[in-house]
Amino acid sequence: MRRLMLICTLACCALGVAESPSLEDPPNQGEALVWYLGHAGWLVRTSQHCLIFDALGPFEEGDLNRGALSPELLAGQNVVLFISHAHDDHLDPRILGLRDATNTSAVVLGWHPAGVGDAVVPADGRWTDVSGAQVFTLHHEFDVMPEGFFLVRSGGVTIFHSGDHGTTKDPPEEEFRVNIDRMASEAGGVDIAFISSFGTRDGPATLNAGDVYTIRALEPRITMPMHCGGCEERYAAFAHEASALKLPTTVEAADAPGWLFHYHARVPGITSWGPRSQLHFCSKLQP
Repeated sequence: MRRLMLICTLACCALGVAESPSLEDPPNQGEALVWYLGHAGWLVRTSQHCLIFDALGPFEEGDLNRGALSPELLAGQNVVLFISHAHDDHLDPRILGLRDATNTSAVVLGWHPAGVGDAVVPADGRWTDVSGAQVFTLHHEFDVMPEGFFLVRSGGVTIFHSGDHGTTKDPPEEEFRVNIDRMASEAGGVDIAFISSFGTRDGPATLNAGDVYTIRALEPRITMPMHCGGCEERYAAFAHEASALKLPTTVEAADAPGWLFHYHARVPGITSWGPRSQLHFCSKLQP
């Protein structure tokens, strides 16, 4: 297995300056193209859907190399928009206009607001079919407002997006642990986990006890830290600390909006492209 991993990694890196994939080129079943849109925003293209989480825009120019979306870019895609809660660093109301980009787009909310039309609010603790994607949501009010966080199954890939479900307490409070344990029991394995990093209240560490608990419970093949738009250097610190603790995951750190990752479960590695760059880099998944 280790020899195979080395061969795959060397072959990937030998490509040198291969051109990055585009949104119009769907990945194979069990693969995903993942664009970092900034802060807690992500676009995940699976073989079946274009999944967009907590995107803040811009929404006019549609240049994914800058983490930007537009109706023209998404036209013809099977879009599912996920919005975890109404904090302004997770929701820009303009994103609701992207529903008009295709006839198959849907909006999934983590809470029950007023005046959002035909948006889907999955029942707490139940799987819900949304345009062919399977969505599992748990709700909480850690910030004294209604919020949700998601498990999503699409195209043979299982994705976890934490929204603002996090903690800085050590040890994590019981409600947090119960929620994560419930997610882990439902997931049956997680391919990609987007985890908000809030750091620690005491000391300089980026990785806190809640992050460690989440990773150990979910054991995601890939973890991508988020929730630090404009201070993305913290993601690399998160990755370093997770490696030092030998957590059961591989952490990939985006440097800036527009960073693209190609996740391929059948090959033990992940390929990434930097914004506005054709160069790509390779890293191995945990054996």
